[in-house]
Amino acid sequence: MKKPVREIGGFVSEADAQEWIQAYQNKNPDATKAHLFGRDLIDEMLADPKCEGIWIFNAWDEKVQDKWGKAKLVLYKADSEGKIINEAEDAARGGGGGPTPGDLAEHCPPVCP
Repeated sequence: MKKPVREIGGFVSEADAQEWIQAYQNKNPDATKAHLFGRDLIDEMLADPKCEGIWIFNAWDEKVQDKWGKAKLVLYKADSEGKIINEAEDAARGGGGGPTPGDLAEHCPPVCP
């Protein structure tokens, strides 16, 4: 990676964000539009001193009956090299072995801003 993991990402303009969201929704009208994660989950992941970032994976859960709940975003803590910190590796490195990955977001729809 060209940048330190903790420096990856940045803010974009509201206009760009809305343009990208609308383009996605136009191309995928029946798809889940958004996922909401609460601060507690994000704070707990970032509180790990080895966590320098968060990987967010697109995922699909066939077991969910509700069509809006099938699309998932799975969050994993990332270390300074961008490698996933999973529970077993975290415990082996002397970390707390705390919970990772994260999900259980609210989906839009049915819960939308």
